[in-house]
Amino acid sequence: MASASVSQRELKTVVSNVIAESSKQNIKSLKDSQFDALYSFLNSEDTFACLPTGYGKSLIYQMAVMVARSAKISGLPTKPFVVVISPLNALIQDQIDSCRSLGLIAAKFELDLCKEENSKTVDETEVVFCSPEMLEPLEAKRLLSKLDHRLLGIVVDESHCVTSWGLTVTPFRAAYGKIGDLRGFTKKPIMCLTATAGKTVRNKIIKNLHMQNARVINLAPDKKNIKLNIKKVGRDVELENIFTTIIKKLSNGGQVEKTIIYCKSINACGDIYEVLSENVESKETYAMFHSKTPDSIQKEVLGEFIKSNSKIRVVVATCALGMGVDIPDVDHIIHFGIPSEVEHYVQEIGRGGRDGRLCYATLYYKPYHLAHCDSGMRNYAKGEQCRREMLAKHFKEKIKGVQPLHNCCDNCMQLCKCGGDECEFSEQEEENVVEMHQGGHTTRAVMDNERELFIEVITDIDKSGNYETLGKELISKIAARLEYIFFADYLLEHFPIINTNLANDIILVVNDIFNDIDTAISFLSMNLDDLDDPYFLDAAYLSDVSSNSDDAISID
Repeated sequence: MASASVSQRELKTVVSNVIAESSKQNIKSLKDSQFDALYSFLNSEDTFACLPTGYGKSLIYQMAVMVARSAKISGLPTKPFVVVISPLNALIQDQIDSCRSLGLIAAKFELDLCKEENSKTVDETEVVFCSPEMLEPLEAKRLLSKLDHRLLGIVVDESHCVTSWGLTVTPFRAAYGKIGDLRGFTKKPIMCLTATAGKTVRNKIIKNLHMQNARVINLAPDKKNIKLNIKKVGRDVELENIFTTIIKKLSNGGQVEKTIIYCKSINACGDIYEVLSENVESKETYAMFHSKTPDSIQKEVLGEFIKSNSKIRVVVATCALGMGVDIPDVDHIIHFGIPSEVEHYVQEIGRGGRDGRLCYATLYYKPYHLAHCDSGMRNYAKGEQCRREMLAKHFKEKIKGVQPLHNCCDNCMQLCKCGGDECEFSEQEEENVVEMHQGGHTTRAVMDNERELFIEVITDIDKSGNYETLGKELISKIAARLEYIFFADYLLEHFPIINTNLANDIILVVNDIFNDIDTAISFLSMNLDDLDDPYFLDAAYLSDVSSNSDDAISID
């Protein structure tokens, strides 16, 4: 490890001088958590910085290089460089541009840099960006070891990818699970940067990267200016009805708040875009963005959407519109469908309200969406307590509530007594409040022997071992509601059942007994093949990596 030992007072002085000398770069000061991470990293401590989206995580390693090359702190290399492991090619180019704007020499790592004839380029570079795959070859590791005397440390940007991409049963990008192997070639500190990592995820990452006594700098991902709303919609509600307010605003001259509509699948993304196309004449006011959108169109959409006076007011997107995208004036984040994990949800809503203004985060879901997310998101979607506190609890954080309550979440709004103009009902809440329904109020009469037969058949299915165990108590609770069970999504909504096949089988049993169900509309189905989700990612998230996926392509 580096032998530098710097006091906080000394570092604050040097940082102030560096910022003063870089006045043209518009750096005013470091936030407290930025400084804490910088202090830890420059003192050779493994550091895990979990900071909200838009907080300025990149400035930490950029400032580390600027401080070291100022030669004001003994023990640090005066010709320093850092290695930044980044997941996306597009993100790498943005990061290189950011470094260059601060006067830093930055480059993307290529294996050609390992050749002797390129030694001059290597000697001059201060920030080296690469994918984890590029560090797998032995020659890359040897180069890292050779330059150890200059190395400040290794930065793992978007470090939650270590677990979500590298440590799953069938890793999407196995190289993320092997970053820790670099410990055999350098003992310099590792710094992890991410916006969302609960304690469990954080500990897995720390263990996998062999981080020793890691200093954890953690800010709860709670953005006070984002109001959280959940809208549960019925199985038969059309997309046109869900997005009726947006359609009306776009049709009336495009006077709609800058909005991102996140979908879990490319198909859903296309469906919503088609609804807009059919109902809005001004085609320049909305756009679509997903992993299969051509690179040229992605750049065109982002280039326009980032403008404060952008003609594009609504972007329908998958999670491909994600990491590294910084649009300061997004006023509304909409989710159609439930993200697979709380971490992903918090990442995506964090892309709204970056200018500090009030932003709305609205999640629309149909019951079948509950089958394709983890328990944290299911509890969040169905919960009746403060949604902000539910998110904080997931990250094991304590937060102070938002006042007035009507600016906190839809649940807290019901408790607000402030009497202000916005307290009773705001336009964003009006965004198609759709009552949940299950094919009207259909009920059936159920005889005792029919209920007993249902319990007997479901118990046999439960013992078959084909699904998760229901247990006697849950089977009895389901049987007690037979009067109302006509749709599989009713089971997902009212019972702790997440397997759509199991829900469909239960509906088959109910229909066998009562013969009063239209199975053509009662079953659940969702095609996972087109999910644009971190667990099913394709080309848009590849960085110099060949995937096992048949439809993987390169975005370079």
